[in-house]
Amino acid sequence: MSKKCSQCKEVKPDKGFFMRKGVRNAYCKDCYKKYDRKRYYKNREKRNAITLFKFHHDPRTLKRMMAQTKVMNARYPEKAKCRSTLGNAIAAGNIRKRNSCEICHNSPTECHHEDYKKPLDFIELCHYCHMFLHRKFHLR
Repeated sequence: MSKKCSQCKEVKPDKGFFMRKGVRNAYCKDCYKKYDRKRYYKNREKRNAITLFKFHHDPRTLKRMMAQTKVMNARYPEKAKCRSTLGNAIAAGNIRKRNSCEICHNSPTECHHEDYKKPLDFIELCHYCHMFLHRKFHLR
């Protein structure tokens, strides 16, 4: 059997169409992939926001994250104290974050400390630049 794609108007065999609930899709596989990719990128921000909201409001996720934080704080107390001091200073309004990466100017940013004994001495980096910087130090 064959079917005509409603997008590209080509006649293709039935295997060239996806099935959904026992019915062949109106678009052929090629056209549907193009449509789906376009829709994916168009709605990316909305989809990411929904996923992030669900992730951060799931009690199992929060419980796991809190357990990980306790372990990391116990393993690296100097880092924990540094983060806490910086977080308190930002919350009190003593320090103002720029919220743009000092290398590529993207946002959101993370604080990078060269020395954990100086918690208020930091540079703001996006996640990508921050990880790149850490990989660079580990390769030395």
